[in-house]
Amino acid sequence: MAGTIFSGSELNGSEQEKNIQWWDENPMTYDWNKTLGVEEGTKEFFEAIDRRFFEAVRNFAHPGYPQQFPFSQLIEFDDLKGKKVLEVGCGAGGTAALFSLKGARITGIDISERAVQLTRKRFSLYGLGGDIFLGDAENMKFGDGEFDFVWAWGVIHHTPQTQKAVNEIYRVLKPGGEAKVMVYHKNSFRYWILGGLYYGVVKGKLLRMSLDEVNKSFTDGYIARHFTKRDVMRMFSSFRKVRVSVMDQGENLILFTKLNNLMARVISPDIWRRFNVSLMKRFGWFLFIEAEK
Repeated sequence: MAGTIFSGSELNGSEQEKNIQWWDENPMTYDWNKTLGVEEGTKEFFEAIDRRFFEAVRNFAHPGYPQQFPFSQLIEFDDLKGKKVLEVGCGAGGTAALFSLKGARITGIDISERAVQLTRKRFSLYGLGGDIFLGDAENMKFGDGEFDFVWAWGVIHHTPQTQKAVNEIYRVLKPGGEAKVMVYHKNSFRYWILGGLYYGVVKGKLLRMSLDEVNKSFTDGYIARHFTKRDVMRMFSSFRKVRVSVMDQGENLILFTKLNNLMARVISPDIWRRFNVSLMKRFGWFLFIEAEK
């Protein structure tokens, strides 16, 4: 699991350099409030961040978790056994480890050296097989048609030129291969209600910045782009077949806790939950793209 897919001279300018610095300083450990309380790089650390990650997405990725294998609603792991899989943006290695456990021939890349080292440490601790490299989604140093499957969960909206990353995913896929990608959804309650109404109007941020900049100000990443379904269909237009669905990580799409608690009492928790689920399928924060080459 050694190697480097790019050198510093190949970075696409200052935006990507700042992007790398942000992720080196803020690794994807789901510990935004510094409450994890375990030593980084230990088994306890990886188990703790995995619990946070998998719980956050359980309602659409694996509703039966922990009995149900993580992401089994979105990934056909059995079909990938022995196949070449690329994860673009491996972070701390949570999903890369899943692919390895299920027998895929996993390669993971990330622009952050800290992420690469964390993922390599995870694979070493658990005796997992795979190749983990430093690499740039916009300039992948792989040959054409190398991979059967590409996975990029919440990654390419953080890169300076998202279309270049999509083009690279298409290029490295084999004919007939599939990519599954998640990006942030612009026509979401989070973008318009939390970003526009609450932070933009109530907190006054729209007086000094654009709505895109308001949303970037409280979203992870140095770069944080949001896309519509139409944007996504245009970006993935080279693919033979594209499906886009909307989902959200929380059980309550209305993002204000006091309002959620009040409505659950007024209507009933079950009816309120079903109402939120229906809204999530249209106004959730995630766009999930399934694209066949």
